[in-house]
Amino acid sequence: ALQGHVWGPSAAGLRATISFLHGSQEGRPLRCDGEGAFGATDLYPGLNIVAIETPIGFSAEREVRLRSRQEDLLNIGFGRPAAVYGRVLDNRDGAPLVGAEVMLDGKLTTSGEEGVFYFPQIASGVALATVYKPGFARYRESVPITAGRVIEADKLEFRLSPGASLEIVLEGAAGNLRSPAQIFLFPVGPQRVNSLRGQQTYPWHLVSPIELLPGSAKVIEGLPDGHVIVTAFRPGAVAEPASTKVRVYEGKSVQQVLKLLPGPALRGRIVRAGKPVESARVRLEAPNRQMASEVVLQKDPEFNQELVFPHLPAGLQELLTDGEGRFQFTLF
Repeated sequence: ALQGHVWGPSAAGLRATISFLHGSQEGRPLRCDGEGAFGATDLYPGLNIVAIETPIGFSAEREVRLRSRQEDLLNIGFGRPAAVYGRVLDNRDGAPLVGAEVMLDGKLTTSGEEGVFYFPQIASGVALATVYKPGFARYRESVPITAGRVIEADKLEFRLSPGASLEIVLEGAAGNLRSPAQIFLFPVGPQRVNSLRGQQTYPWHLVSPIELLPGSAKVIEGLPDGHVIVTAFRPGAVAEPASTKVRVYEGKSVQQVLKLLPGPALRGRIVRAGKPVESARVRLEAPNRQMASEVVLQKDPEFNQELVFPHLPAGLQELLTDGEGRFQFTLF
């Protein structure tokens, strides 16, 4: 369950919309009543990222950790925003990085001279920050914001390390020909943790899923140094092997070939008055999306508390029928 309130500058409730952008509830909206209250009791557990938007222009972006059989709270007040300065530095030598994209609480800016950035108004609470500059690994951090304060640049520093690149090549034409494969990346072993707040620092939700058609390739840049698990899904097909462990290196690029083979499939056809229906949207959904995803990944339920990731195709598949009204899903 998730409950909360959204308040405006005068401490009155706002009719805001809370949209789940990434995670176990991706795509679901919640709406506040006239008092600014919202809530739901039928949510999947897991770490999520939500956007809070109001009709009068106030907005925020936060992480929400939903836990089984617990009620979590999310309260946002726009009454006393903080002014936030900060600096982006090279983790190797502390040199300032100019031109880095900094997203804080859903607002975007770019670091300027001496790597300094500035946000004039950030709502109080724990705001989500992500930072990226070509050639460096993406960075994430949850930053505590005190109402009405000015955060100086030397109090908030983001340090970026050189990024790794992974080229994924997809082979095999098995599966639904109208649907691209979805490639997911997951970390293996210890991840980089910042020393100040003890947080994992890579935003994996900004990478997966990667859509790729068989016979093509795509380069994913800005990855952290270390091991990643790569897995591919396509309706009507399975990856061989089901998942692949790849070592990526800071400042270097590696290539990984993935192969698709015909898999256990559910095939069907949509007709109307005896004629095939093209581009009909068909969905195959597990009774419990979360459990299906965990089984495929061979992970325990706590895994979704550590990373923001969507339900995998093992829990939910959706596609459009072809010119003959046909569809094809993988049976997991």
